[in-house]
Amino acid sequence: MPKDYIQGGYYIKARCIQESDIAAKPPCVRETWDWLLRNANHADNGKLQRGQLVRTLSDIKEGLAWYVGYRKMTYSENQLKHSMKALRTLLMINATKTTRGMLITICNYERFQTPANYESTSESTIEIPTKAPRITFASPTINKNSNKEEVSKIELVNQMPTKRQPDDALCDFELFWDCYPKKTDKAKAQQKFKTKVRESNFNLVMAGVKKYKDEIKLKNTGKQYIKHAKSWLEGECWNNEYEAEAKKPIYRGL
Repeated sequence: MPKDYIQGGYYIKARCIQESDIAAKPPCVRETWDWLLRNANHADNGKLQRGQLVRTLSDIKEGLAWYVGYRKMTYSENQLKHSMKALRTLLMINATKTTRGMLITICNYERFQTPANYESTSESTIEIPTKAPRITFASPTINKNSNKEEVSKIELVNQMPTKRQPDDALCDFELFWDCYPKKTDKAKAQQKFKTKVRESNFNLVMAGVKKYKDEIKLKNTGKQYIKHAKSWLEGECWNNEYEAEAKKPIYRGL
């Protein structure tokens, strides 16, 4: 073993993350992402797959704690919920509720954590998949990155999800509203959001908003011709086929 051997392994962060949407997100979102990436399983262990971990909001809160002198500081639960929602919206993670926490899957982990991909492919030509499953939130328990405390995949799949909280739906709308290009009649948009958007199609809606924004930018659409959010939701326009593709490289995954 070399003298300068570093114990504990390593993880990779691609430089193209600098061109992604997460690069401009608040520190809590960026730190949450980095913490999840560091703590994900680096290999299948028969219970969890490579790129997966089981954690709770409490675990993440403790993991991101810092000190000012002797005073321990932490992010609030709402900040962490918002961070997880943001990572879901950016299609960087998928998570499923279990009785022991969240089963979190890092999207595209295999591609971005395989060193050979960097040796053979330039960063500017890496193809980034654009879809990821919808995530739901969980309540607390912990699992370190060890085989002893990990829950079997069969147990995780069979767990009955806990009841969705009212503030989750409100959080979803706020994420939609922040992203939508025309902020008019928020109250009406929120009412339409409640009737049209469900937990099962939220990712599809957010992906549709991004495509619509790309279309507006490509065609230089005048503000007066951009649909109001209420009308866009009423027409279920996330199902539309848009010509535009984002010119800016989007970093989805690791």
